[in-house]
Amino acid sequence: MGKNRFYLYYRASNVRVLGPGLRYVIWTQGCKHNCKNCIAPDSHPLDKNGYWISVDEIYQEIEKDFFERNIRGITISGGEPFLQVAPLKNLIKKIKEKIKEKINLDIICFTGFSYEELLKKGDKDINYILNNIDILIDGKYIEEKNENNYLRGSSNQNIIFLSDRYKVYENDMKNLKNRNVEYTWKNEKEMFIIGIPHKNMEEK
Repeated sequence: MGKNRFYLYYRASNVRVLGPGLRYVIWTQGCKHNCKNCIAPDSHPLDKNGYWISVDEIYQEIEKDFFERNIRGITISGGEPFLQVAPLKNLIKKIKEKIKEKINLDIICFTGFSYEELLKKGDKDINYILNNIDILIDGKYIEEKNENNYLRGSSNQNIIFLSDRYKVYENDMKNLKNRNVEYTWKNEKEMFIIGIPHKNMEEK
């Protein structure tokens, strides 16, 4: 896929439901986990439904959104972000190196892999990512364990604090049973749901 461009499913700014504060969010295209009743099945194919965009363009949008919209952080979801390790690492490196002097955005990343699976890969780029993000939300979605957990589709998934930034809120974030979603138009015909729907909403 290349080191300097992503294959994305969608991206959005001014998001309030996928982490603390106002956020810039990207959803990568492509996933192999095949979780039953995933909220975003259109993001699974590896070679369709997505679009190419450079790391530089995403970074420029993030920097602009900080100064113009006062975003607090970045959330990376999917799809499966760790199928695009090289551009993910390069984006995070760019954020850390180029923005750090001016702003201090937090980074949250979702994955269907477990934290242990990522570490066992022994990949230096994966290790760089894990060492430079604030929160990893890991694990496959299991429909039977959907308990309306904050930031998690199912209770088997973990909120892993990889920095001290939100450590003080660890118990609250892990025990909170609260979800909200936002709606936007992906294109002229397709509405896009941002966030993790409440279990009762999915059952309707």
